[in-house]
Amino acid sequence: MTARRVSWLGLVAVLLAGLGLPVAAAAQAGATFSEVARRLDPGDAVVVDDHDGARHAGTVVSVSPDALVITGPAGPESFTPAATARVAARGDSLVNGGLVGFLPAFLLGVQLPHAVSEQRVNEGSGLKAGLITGLIGAAIGMAVDGAREGETELYTAAPPARVAVAPVLSRHAVGVAAAVRW
Repeated sequence: MTARRVSWLGLVAVLLAGLGLPVAAAAQAGATFSEVARRLDPGDAVVVDDHDGARHAGTVVSVSPDALVITGPAGPESFTPAATARVAARGDSLVNGGLVGFLPAFLLGVQLPHAVSEQRVNEGSGLKAGLITGLIGAAIGMAVDGAREGETELYTAAPPARVAVAPVLSRHAVGVAAAVRW
């Protein structure tokens, strides 16, 4: 196997790893309600969705593992885990955007000199290219986070359990099909 093929395989691996970052970030949103108390402080801006589909925006007055109290246009409102479908902090961290932009761009830049050159490459050139592309990626990530009015999801309630039952009729069988979702 030549050095050129190895470099392209490394480049493909870096790109696939970069595509996997949003998936890993999305997997962190399934926190329990008690973890919300550790991530919020009084004065933080939040959005709370209840199980009826209503959306409540306001600032945190108090937070505990058993209840979240916010104040908004409708006055003070209290939310328990049983009544809450989703809690999100308003705004998105620029540091988060910078890291999400830096990491894949840095990994891509480290492989870039080896991928584009057939000749032997200096040892430090991959690191230099990685830092340059990483800083460009960080700037793009921070610009995206700064331009959008996003929400950082802190808690999502598990969907209610469901049981579906349906008859099965065919020429050769009669029965019932059941599906359970929890």
